[in-house]
Amino acid sequence: MPVDFLSDEQVARYRRFRDEVSVAELEQFFRLDAKTLDVLAGKRRPATKLGWAVQWGTVRMLGTFLVDAPLEIPAEVMEFVAGQLDIDPACAPEYLIRPKTAYEHSWEIRDLLKLSEFSNREKEVREYLAARVWSTTEGPRALFDRAVVHMLSEGILLPAGVTTLTRLISEIRREENARLHRTLAGRTGPELRSMLAGLLLVPKGRRVSELERLRTPPTRASGRVMTAELRRVAEIGALQAGGDAFAHYGRIFKTLHLLQFISDSGYRRMIGTQLNVQEGRHRLARKICFGNRGQLRQRYREGMENQLGTLGLALNAVVWWNTLYLDAAVKQLREQGFPATEDMCARLSPIRYDHINFLGRYAFTRADLTTGLRPFHEQAANAEGY
Repeated sequence: MPVDFLSDEQVARYRRFRDEVSVAELEQFFRLDAKTLDVLAGKRRPATKLGWAVQWGTVRMLGTFLVDAPLEIPAEVMEFVAGQLDIDPACAPEYLIRPKTAYEHSWEIRDLLKLSEFSNREKEVREYLAARVWSTTEGPRALFDRAVVHMLSEGILLPAGVTTLTRLISEIRREENARLHRTLAGRTGPELRSMLAGLLLVPKGRRVSELERLRTPPTRASGRVMTAELRRVAEIGALQAGGDAFAHYGRIFKTLHLLQFISDSGYRRMIGTQLNVQEGRHRLARKICFGNRGQLRQRYREGMENQLGTLGLALNAVVWWNTLYLDAAVKQLREQGFPATEDMCARLSPIRYDHINFLGRYAFTRADLTTGLRPFHEQAANAEGY
């Protein structure tokens, strides 16, 4: 079965709940809207209302109905739904007295949400995956996640077996890659085609082909090696001079990136977040390496490497320190009753440095781990009676 490319986590979460459901997921999938509440108003028994609402949220989150075991869900889901309906969750087992009720409700919810079976819209999923394979470099794992998200957003129920989807992805990748290779071969002139085929041959007196020689990087640095590498770059450039098809193919991804950046606000936010994290790390490094205006003044490469290694050590120490105390602060807030959710914690950054004194000498000594972490400022202030 072609499921070898999936991770254990992907297989485990396919059409199943994780052990814990986040607050964001509860709000996104199980928050009952006005239309749903109107439907539930027509149900008489509390257990019927609760079971119907749980199935409604389950199919929106998992892309499937758990009709054989509709109440095998995380406890926080049951409590969240019951709280909105002002129903005691203890009545939930009554929903299972009549097994056919869960099936009838799944049909009703399917019509309400306008959901479709995978078999009825397989062509649409095929076209979506084919477009991703053709225009991106995503691997099979990423394509699997993309397909699941696409089907959830488009109201397509996930197929019963994970192999149905993995088989489809493997088949489409083979077809689209073959189409790509045919397209590139068709646009490659006979001269370039002959030149590329010659790269696969092993010249007499050598152990590797020309392709392997051109793609192998140097193993040491010297003037002679630098000269050889410049010649190698010139040889590669000469090969690419006639490869217009390869050049145009490379521009496809840049064009797609620019179009998505312009039209997709979520994509822009994701790139902005990544840039902010990287720039934040650079700011911290510049703050630590302030001597000599942040310039490396050592004469030899080994000395520069030592300076960079020391900078990395100091930077990692700051990040590790911040991580330890951020974790301790979150635990303390939760113990005090503050709802520090995972979404809040995801916005915390360990590369802040306003509380760090960068002046003076850095002493790297073994810490006494038996004393634990230092007390927070508020605790220290209270202890002194301020």
